[in-house]
Amino acid sequence: MLDEMVIPFFPAKAGIFVYADFSSLLPEPTAEGEAKFASLLLDAARIIMTPGAAQHDQKPGMFRICYCFVSPELLLMAMQRLDNIIVKIRTHRIHWDDLTPESISDIIA
Repeated sequence: MLDEMVIPFFPAKAGIFVYADFSSLLPEPTAEGEAKFASLLLDAARIIMTPGAAQHDQKPGMFRICYCFVSPELLLMAMQRLDNIIVKIRTHRIHWDDLTPESISDIIA
């Protein structure tokens, strides 16, 4: 699904996570921008992904998507919600200051 979302990633090789580059979606290319994106995912879509800063990655926007402790159905739902957020950010050109859980409440349906 990340391919369809046009999100670069490193596929898992006998691991339990995928490492993906969401830097193009950050409000700013900083650790603060990464934190804002992570907060939006949690607050608006109830998705938890590990930010790269937590893994000492120097590039803001890298996130670890761990899939080992969720059912395939739950993972699919999370990926659909993630896709919905990406579409909102890319196509609706909502300014980050206006991008709140309330403004994109239709993501969780």
